[in-house]
Amino acid sequence: MECCFLLYGVLQVEQWLDKVQERMVNTLREKLGEAILAYEERPKDQWLFDYPAQVSVVIVNMNVAVVNTQIWWTTEVNIALTRLEEGKKHAVKDYFKKQVSQLNMLIKLLMNDHSQGDRQKIMTICTMDVHARDVVAKLISNKASSSMRFID
Repeated sequence: MECCFLLYGVLQVEQWLDKVQERMVNTLREKLGEAILAYEERPKDQWLFDYPAQVSVVIVNMNVAVVNTQIWWTTEVNIALTRLEEGKKHAVKDYFKKQVSQLNMLIKLLMNDHSQGDRQKIMTICTMDVHARDVVAKLISNKASSSMRFID
């Protein structure tokens, strides 16, 4: 990520570090917005390399990709449950199949050579997606009929 270091030497160290931190936060915010919009347009296995881990995993210690993944998982589960409420009996099961397919793709990606950062990003998203898949599996086994099942 780009950052402006032109002010170094002009400001006191604390002020300069505040400016660097402010720029980093603003850049991550901008990249997160871009990643959210791009997620729906590209296959996940291509999308996850386009953004820094911070964007790919939402900010759970290290990651925006993670955050974005969670935002889209929530959206997609809500869509599936809405379709179920509208009478599409297999909406949640169809979404579950999509999750399994995406997990298989992530596992195949892990078998390739990647930088340490990319490998960690893939493993983090894979772990989160396994937990997300398990939640959807539980919704299916409990015969969830609406989005209100999350509060049970």
